[in-house]
Amino acid sequence: MRFSYPPEMKELRKIFEPYEDGCFLAKDAPKEAVDAYNKYYELFDMQYKNNIEWICQAEFNYHDGDEPNE
Repeated sequence: MRFSYPPEMKELRKIFEPYEDGCFLAKDAPKEAVDAYNKYYELFDMQYKNNIEWICQAEFNYHDGDEPNE
């Protein structure tokens, strides 16, 4: 399952993406890029946690006898 990124995350990515070096920021990245990078991954972690909780709850409900009608 794939989740979309909210507009705030897309804007943050535009700020730091030119300074990415693989999975990390370049050592000479400006403070604005570093701040955007940190905020982006903070939001990413929150979104991931919320999505995992939602998926686990959905699976729990399904296995708890709430099977879909066939």
